[in-house]
This record gives sequence, C-alpha cells and structure tokens, in this order.
Amino acid sequence: MKHDLEEQLFAINPAWFNRKNPRHSLMCFGFSVGDGWFPILKELLEALKPIAPSNFEILQVKEKFGGLRFYVGGDYSARVEELILAAETEASDTCETCGKPGKLRGEAWLATLCDECDSSKEEIL
Repeated sequence: MKHDLEEQLFAINPAWFNRKNPRHSLMCFGFSVGDGWFPILKELLEALKPIAPSNFEILQVKEKFGGLRFYVGGDYSARVEELILAAETEASDTCETCGKPGKLRGEAWLATLCDECDSSKEEIL
C-alpha cells in the first residue's frame, strides 16, 4: 500500500500500532495489501475506534491466498470480531489493486482482482 494511504490508516488510532518492534507486531512493515482495499480498511478502523478496548492492538494486516487477513491482540468483543470478518468478506469481492468489484483469480499465486487488473497482470508476465 502507498505510504500516504498507510499513514492515514495509522492516524485513525496510533495507539493500536507498534511500528517499532517486529518481535511484538508486524505493523513495522505496514499494511501488506494493495491500495484497492484502503477504503475497506479505513471503514473498519473507524468502526473499531469507538468500541475497541484500551489494550486492543493490531498485529498484522496482509493479503494471504487472495484474501484480507487482519490479526489483532488484546481483549476485544464479539462485535470487534464481526466487524473484522465483515471487512475480510468484503475484500474477497473487491479488487485489491483498484477497489472495483473483483473475484479470486490465479492458480499457484492467488489474488482478488477485477477483469481489467487481471488482464494487465497477464500482459506483464
């Protein structure tokens, strides 16, 4: 994800992110997803802000097997889990590159992409 987009997400609640110690949190590597999922992540973090407890932390955000993975620590409610699952589900139908409707594509390497982004990746290969 582009640096300026990441910084917008980190600014929603900086206390959630340990960006210095990779033994504690992998957020020192940033949000390891494409820019297309930025709106989903922004909406999720804004929804979590009023309900997350004081010891809540975000440990890692990445793409794995074409899907969004959002790992957290601390105490949190079932509502927090529901919001995370909803974001992960929404990302499964959203192009990771551009944010348009997408679907899971690939064989050995999976990615959630729209038709246009999928065809542009084929041209590169």
